[in-house]
Amino acid sequence: MSNLVKFLTANPEPVDKNGDEYSDWYDDFQWELKKEFPGCPFEISLPVEQLLKLDNPFMDIDEFSVWVKDTRGSYYNIDTDLDTEIRVSKVYKFPGRNDFLAVVTLKMVLTAMSTEPNYRKFQKSGDGHIHLEGFKQLENCTIWSPVFGS
Repeated sequence: MSNLVKFLTANPEPVDKNGDEYSDWYDDFQWELKKEFPGCPFEISLPVEQLLKLDNPFMDIDEFSVWVKDTRGSYYNIDTDLDTEIRVSKVYKFPGRNDFLAVVTLKMVLTAMSTEPNYRKFQKSGDGHIHLEGFKQLENCTIWSPVFGS
């Protein structure tokens, strides 16, 4: 179990979002998020309910390979070179045994996205859409598009 999931399980999000208790919880939550994904070039603003499933199969699908396609460069007419398509998969290798694929988790997708160099280029472009708010499936396949907001 990831440290972020441990934190969220032990420290549920306060219901009242206007008090000091929530402010303190949010600061601790952001600290745990940054430890889980160090150097991430965008803000992970996914709902807590989704982050609690960080170690579960991505979007509740049992896939060994997931494509994440980000076309914000084209969409916002910034720079199509910023468009990014990455394949996320994990192969475990064991000496003297057959290799096997692991089901892709949300953590694997977020780690791959946070280490992809094009996301740093997009951050430097000055566009304010840096808050990852979710994913939407494209054309009923295993291609997912991240949804960013400001």
